[in-house]
Amino acid sequence: MGIAFSNIGTVGREQLITSGSNGEPNWSYIPSKGKSTKTQTEFVSEIKKLAQKAVNATDKTEQDAISRQVLQLRAEYLSEVAPDRKQLYQQAKSAMKNQNTNPKCKGIGELTLLDFWNRQKERIRILQISRLYWQEAEH
Repeated sequence: MGIAFSNIGTVGREQLITSGSNGEPNWSYIPSKGKSTKTQTEFVSEIKKLAQKAVNATDKTEQDAISRQVLQLRAEYLSEVAPDRKQLYQQAKSAMKNQNTNPKCKGIGELTLLDFWNRQKERIRILQISRLYWQEAEH
């Protein structure tokens, strides 16, 4: 007799990436440097407790709660070797804000299909000109 743990650690994608309508990452599920303060023994102990809870879970709400705990524990465990994603995120956010205030930094704006088509036409024209040049150089 076997026990299936296929659903442990899986919850809706929206719960993993954001923490509500503000669009900010939910750092409790994302491994980031410096998050872990537990020893290997403490991790093993918590994993065993969660596995026992998963075996005894009877309803979907309890299974979802266990899955979230598993994901948080996994993120904390991986944080020892993970880059400092939280700091990188803050730096990127800051750089994006500064780009809008710096007059030397101007974005190209949103591109349309027409913009891509015009660029492709320009590339084709350049290729045709270079072929003609090489054909004349050969003769």
